[in-house]
Amino acid sequence: MAGGGRLLIIGLDGVPYSLIRDLAERGVMPNMAGLIEEGVLTKMAPTIPDVSAVSWSTIITGVNPGEHGVYGFTNLLRGTYILTFHDFTKLKAPTFWQTDKLKRYVVINVPSTYPASEINGFIVTGFVSPDLKKAVYPPEYLSLLQEMGYRVDIDVARCRQSPMLLFSELSETLDTRLKLCLRLWSELDWDVTMFVITGTDRVGHFQWKAYLDEDDRWHGAFLEFFNHVDRVIGELVSRLRRNDGLIMLSDHGMELLEVEVNLNAYLASEGYLRLYKGRRGYNAIAEGTLAFALEPSRIYLNWEGRYPRGCVKKGEE
Repeated sequence: MAGGGRLLIIGLDGVPYSLIRDLAERGVMPNMAGLIEEGVLTKMAPTIPDVSAVSWSTIITGVNPGEHGVYGFTNLLRGTYILTFHDFTKLKAPTFWQTDKLKRYVVINVPSTYPASEINGFIVTGFVSPDLKKAVYPPEYLSLLQEMGYRVDIDVARCRQSPMLLFSELSETLDTRLKLCLRLWSELDWDVTMFVITGTDRVGHFQWKAYLDEDDRWHGAFLEFFNHVDRVIGELVSRLRRNDGLIMLSDHGMELLEVEVNLNAYLASEGYLRLYKGRRGYNAIAEGTLAFALEPSRIYLNWEGRYPRGCVKKGEE
């Protein structure tokens, strides 16, 4: 932080370098264009795997997956085929707000930080956060968020089917997050604020084709949403003081999905994965299985001694 000033970190979930450069040059994101001219825009090497749960865990801890222990949104309980979902209690490395507790922090909407833990300042966790009551610390801020109509995420299932609802909920959710951030900005004497926009990821996953095709019905809505994001960025940056610092980053990129491969189906077809009939999920893994896959594209050997029906011995890999 320059000159002992504060630090603002703005995260844009799922935004590739090429998109930011393009929209800035086309005038869709004028505030971003100004920041690019004043600062430095560069490509980052993503984590492996390059998905949100892994990348954000690396961003907030400063260490790689081998140290923080997050390889995806899901994992298997050791010694079983029971699928579990990652949460903050499983993070093996401290975050920047846990490392230096003398500073005061405002952390809004960082993925994979649920349930909210003690912090010198304020935190509301990002997706996946199934219960808003456990997503907020200190807990006395819960009533404020409820009064604001704060949502951790949009209704993904419904918005996937309705582009109109998608863009409407994305805009409403973003405005509420900004309102919360500005409220805390004035109430707390903070040193570091981290504000993550996840709507950019949602619109990329559901409407990337609308960005690529100018004749697409939702092309204009796609650009308008990113203009909305740009206005939010401008609102936050305009409040920085002379000696304050600014970091903007994304956790992974985005591109058009044309073909999706089910790795477990492929492994089964090739004889590497065997399944019991009548069982569901990973508990269906049968004797003789050599390998299976977890999201995103993580292939695991069925080690003897590690998994209940493991048969791959050390040295056979």
